[in-house]
Amino acid sequence: MNKVGKIVGDVVFVLLIVALLLGSLMFALNQNPDKTFLGFRAYNILSSSMEPVLGKGDLVIVKAVPAEELQNGDIVTYYPTDEVGTTVTHRVVNTLMKDGQVFIETKGDAVEQTDPMFPGDAVIGVVVFHVPLLGGVISLIQNHLIVSIAVVVLAMAAWIGVGHWKNRREKGKAEAPES
Repeated sequence: MNKVGKIVGDVVFVLLIVALLLGSLMFALNQNPDKTFLGFRAYNILSSSMEPVLGKGDLVIVKAVPAEELQNGDIVTYYPTDEVGTTVTHRVVNTLMKDGQVFIETKGDAVEQTDPMFPGDAVIGVVVFHVPLLGGVISLIQNHLIVSIAVVVLAMAAWIGVGHWKNRREKGKAEAPES
């Protein structure tokens, strides 16, 4: 049973590494800002304007929500301009209906000034959860893809090598005559 546990552990480890590598490659090679996974999007927090709730380098997972459903206190990610790829993640402080269109006002938790109001169609979605520092790691992988692949391959080789060395050592002890 112990040998089966080791094999299962090794397989799970290798699958996890491969999944992380493939996921990183997917994000690194696909620069489309509208990419989603099951309706969710991931964004890297690039500033400290939302501290202490969200810190620089955190990864936020955002779910699309119509602007009409936003409530004061929701943390939203939105496009502040027409520039593709630029996003802001701040807390909703006010919503206003004007001429049949929703307008949103947001503010970072760590700043005094509110952001200019923007139309609701600029909202990407509401933050449903975040993972501290993971956005920074993904950004590092995206910016240093070849080095990241090399590190993963070396880590896998080391893991397999250590496992092989341990197996040979245990096998040698089992075959050694007792004195």
